Amino acid sequence: MNSKCLIHNKKDLNSYCYEDKKKLCQECLNDGSHLKHPSKLILSEIIPIKIDNKNLEIEIFQNIMEDFKQKIRDINEIKKINIKNNFNRNKKKVKEKYDNIINNLKLEKNEKINKIKEM
Repeated sequence: MNSKCLIHNKKDLNSYCYEDKKKLCQECLNDGSHLKHPSKLILSEIIPIKIDNKNLEIEIFQNIMEDFKQKIRDINEIKKINIKNNFNRNKKKVKEKYDNIINNLKLEKNEKINKIKEM
């Protein structure tokens, strides 16, 4: 596994950009070219750890996997909340629009009734 950046003077690679599918050093992250890419990962979180106890190693990876699963659940929950908030905002705008239309029609009706009464 190549652990040095070929672009930035062979600096240590410490992250991974899912969008570009490449490993990044700190300068790659700092130069802003990956700033808007939604998914980056710190490599130290996934690089195998040299541990003699396989059960402990499995437990560590299970904890890392559970952490990623929780992050996915959190993102999905935030997405649901945003969708619900957008729906409620749009629902409120539509209700206000139709309330205004109804109020204008009521005013127009009352004006016509008053004109008829004046005749």
